[in-house]
Amino acid sequence: MIPPSDSGPHEKPQAKSDGADARERLRVKFGEGDYLVRALEAGDMRTLQEFFYSHNEETIRMRYGYPRKWMNDEDAYKLVTVDQEKDPALGIFQEVEGKQELRAIGRYYLDQGGKRAEIAFVVHEDTRHIGMAGFLIARLAEIAEPRGITEFWASVLPDNRTMAGLFVAVGGKAAKAALDEERTFEIGVDEVLKSRKKFLEEKKIETKEEIQRKTGIHYDSCYERHDTGEDHPESADRYRVLMAALEELPAEFVRLPGRMAKVSEVLRVHEYYYHDLVWRDVEEFAEQLRTGDTAICEESYEVALEASGAVLNAVDAVMAGEVSTAFCATRPPGHHATATRGMGFCIFNHVAIAARHLQEVHGLKRIAIIDWDVHHGNGTEDIFIEDPDVLYVSLHEHGYYPHTASDTQRGQGAGEGTNLNISLPEGSDGETALLAWSEKLEPEVNAFQPDFILISAGFDSRMDDPIGGLRWTDETFAEMTRRCIVLADRWCRGRIVSVLEGGYNPEGLASAAIAHVKALEAG
Repeated sequence: MIPPSDSGPHEKPQAKSDGADARERLRVKFGEGDYLVRALEAGDMRTLQEFFYSHNEETIRMRYGYPRKWMNDEDAYKLVTVDQEKDPALGIFQEVEGKQELRAIGRYYLDQGGKRAEIAFVVHEDTRHIGMAGFLIARLAEIAEPRGITEFWASVLPDNRTMAGLFVAVGGKAAKAALDEERTFEIGVDEVLKSRKKFLEEKKIETKEEIQRKTGIHYDSCYERHDTGEDHPESADRYRVLMAALEELPAEFVRLPGRMAKVSEVLRVHEYYYHDLVWRDVEEFAEQLRTGDTAICEESYEVALEASGAVLNAVDAVMAGEVSTAFCATRPPGHHATATRGMGFCIFNHVAIAARHLQEVHGLKRIAIIDWDVHHGNGTEDIFIEDPDVLYVSLHEHGYYPHTASDTQRGQGAGEGTNLNISLPEGSDGETALLAWSEKLEPEVNAFQPDFILISAGFDSRMDDPIGGLRWTDETFAEMTRRCIVLADRWCRGRIVSVLEGGYNPEGLASAAIAHVKALEAG
């Protein structure tokens, strides 16, 4: 929250030389727009009032905890005429039809003693761009550090996950609080500056990578050998339609080869006895795994290993810089397979195997898994439920198979806080899902700061799917993909591998998957 007036008497710290000047005007770019960052001035009084008045009531309640319809003249005047040498107040402005429109505000209030300052931001929800709040906190840190200020602090209301995510991303820490309680973050000024330096250094690398961005795709007729029987929704016929669509993509999409996963790679996430159970069931010509509702045939064990191996090959290609993103059209799917049980058409959990491969072979620490299949990925959740280094986020239909999703399940033990289930109402559309993405998923990923993003790409959330009950469109999947790329570019140098899960309307599956792959390539 940005309080309207002075927070009390202050001791002005001893200024150091060569410090950033709060009055300096900076030209910056957010998205495709050009903006001016400068100190608030007396002439901004009406602009400031209009800025606050134009927020919708829900946003105001989230940020302040009470409705606020108007900033009175006295409070507005105090904010635009602060002593910039003591309590700098900065605005991000955009010129619109010859008038400077205020888009964001950031400021700090010096505490007594001169070493700590309360920090506050407001970014307008209708005109915000990624990076605005991050730029403001970095700019305020540049001003604060030479003035001898060593720590920022801020109170954040429980619903304001976006701001909490920003503070965590720049090194802020807060004591645990109940879900409905306000949290106070403490943020070292030096940590903010280090985070900004790292961001700028990686931005240089990312700019180079964007020029050379390539997307790999993997598909293979070997997956048709997994025969699930007549009229089964997860069929080879469905896969053939998808493969034909992928084959039509131009040569710019790098075709990635597959390989068979080693048993040792599978055992990174699955128990030895479960692996042996799968092998025995296949060898004994069973029609279904004894652990659950997964149809099998005499080829299923090897095909499942082929699927896992192809995903590992794609991960290796991304880590080697051969491609920056990849989509693996494999089957059978994997996200319902737990460490000890195959179910829901799944045998081995390919995404989970890939996450462990990234950690144990490539030395990465934090892996984020985003699952947008219509069904909750109970297997992936179960495997990583106590792992603090794997973030699992699932967007799925509420109250649907496998009936395991709990919106209050945030992880267990050391993994508390690294599991997020987002249940969506039956019949809801893509706009509902994208709103949940902005309000819940994105802040979690930003706070986690992954080194790599894996996607469990189920397309049974698409309208007209015979199994799913959501109404997403191809554009929903494309937009989610673009948002994944923004997150990957911010935290993990653009590295994404996406793996096919569900999707049982063959034409709808192919259409949505192509939209997804094209968005991966476009960046």
